[in-house]
Amino acid sequence: MKKQQQNQPKNQTPSKSHRQQKSPQHLQIPQSQPPNYLTIDSPIGKLTLVEQNGFLTHIYFDAETPEHLNERAVRSMSGYLGIRFTEVGADFLRATMPVNEHTQQPFGALHGGASVTLAETVGSVASLMCIDREQYRCVGQEVNANHLRGVSSGTVTATARPFHLGSRSHVWHIEIRDESERLVCVSRLTMAVIEHRART
Repeated sequence: MKKQQQNQPKNQTPSKSHRQQKSPQHLQIPQSQPPNYLTIDSPIGKLTLVEQNGFLTHIYFDAETPEHLNERAVRSMSGYLGIRFTEVGADFLRATMPVNEHTQQPFGALHGGASVTLAETVGSVASLMCIDREQYRCVGQEVNANHLRGVSSGTVTATARPFHLGSRSHVWHIEIRDESERLVCVSRLTMAVIEHRART
């Protein structure tokens, strides 16, 4: 009699685990499990950190308070549009923008260009806090946006989180939501990290 062949499970090649990109200060944000966020008092004020295996980490080299970020932006486009930084998180930066005559198109809806400005503002400022600004600078390289929902009043909120924090470039994912947490716009921003050269 022929021996019945047993169905042997095929050897499955384990998929390569996603390599975490190190930020310039060599801190990593965990992806394997839902993060546990903790807000602590730090030298810059309230700072939200993420806890993993008993360690508290964040993505920044030199984090700043939302108040300081807002003071510095007063005399710029973001200040004119009413963009206000509200939260510095372990792996995100958040800001709001009003939907008013400064950010609306002629028909009363939020202007797509204003959404892109909000996205690039949040992502670029987050990048600046992830580098040693005495040695490097961050400059915008590419930004794109998909406008998903119209908004005619109230406030929209942008949250920027990193896809990649490398030594030469940063890539950010930015979501803009309305007051009901509905997704208004999604954007991706690429920042180049360049060496800072003192002016002569």
